[in-house]
Amino acid sequence: MIRISRRCPLGLLTLLAGLFSLVPSALPAQGAPQWAQDLLSAWYTAYNAGDAHGVARLYTEDAVVGTNRGRAAYAADLAARFAKVKATCTGAFDGFQVAGASAVGWGRDQCTETPKAGGPEVKTRTKWIAVYARQSDGRWLTVRDEGEPIPGASAGAEVAFSGSTVCRQTVRHAIPVPDQPGYQFVAGQGVCKPEGAAIAGVAMLEETFTGVDAVVGNGAEWRGRNVNTLANGDKIFAELECRTNLAADGSTASGMCRWRWVEGTGRFRGITGEGTSETGPTAGGMNRWTFKGTYRLP
Repeated sequence: MIRISRRCPLGLLTLLAGLFSLVPSALPAQGAPQWAQDLLSAWYTAYNAGDAHGVARLYTEDAVVGTNRGRAAYAADLAARFAKVKATCTGAFDGFQVAGASAVGWGRDQCTETPKAGGPEVKTRTKWIAVYARQSDGRWLTVRDEGEPIPGASAGAEVAFSGSTVCRQTVRHAIPVPDQPGYQFVAGQGVCKPEGAAIAGVAMLEETFTGVDAVVGNGAEWRGRNVNTLANGDKIFAELECRTNLAADGSTASGMCRWRWVEGTGRFRGITGEGTSETGPTAGGMNRWTFKGTYRLP
């Protein structure tokens, strides 16, 4: 959720989250409930349409939105902004907590603003936190909303990252080529568990890889795709091309891959970047791959 004319210090964001954590049942981070997803979607729809009152109606009458005090002040601030720029923004929740009739959600968004009078586009990325309250009619509205630019991560900047992951093949189907000993195609699938790896500050939880090996003797060329699941529920998809050397039992003795991001969901929609991965001998049916590369978010 992009929020204009109201950047606050990170200390205030921390304070808001800390205050909410004192509410008895607000303990582990939860997935955002459907009403919150609907509210967030309505916010971006109205904001991208330049509908100041459409955005403001998602707040309580006395809501605090950065430097704005009250729904009317926020609507006026938005209207003044929309008169100057056309905004195209996307975003998603990173976490959520509900405690009775109160809730707090936090996330990040990215926005491209185009001046209506002409001039270069401005791209921004923001982290935000919002507090919600259930009204007497059952609706949920926003009562407090704060955000600040993400330091050192301007939109479009290329960012380096690295890590390691442990992989295990779970499905393997070999198809020998007739009359050519040692030549076969192998379709396979497996899972990997990243070891503390994160991208854009979000932990990588699991990878699923699917692909085909062209095996000749003790060498193989593999092509496939990885699906990376992140802690906030988003996914990132990668294409890989690998060369591996096989041990006598068919396990991987060493290998090197080149990969590139092809798409993502939520916060990672439009991600690009590339890198390499390397591994050594299989141990206990598993391979530890080390990887390094870059990513770029729109």
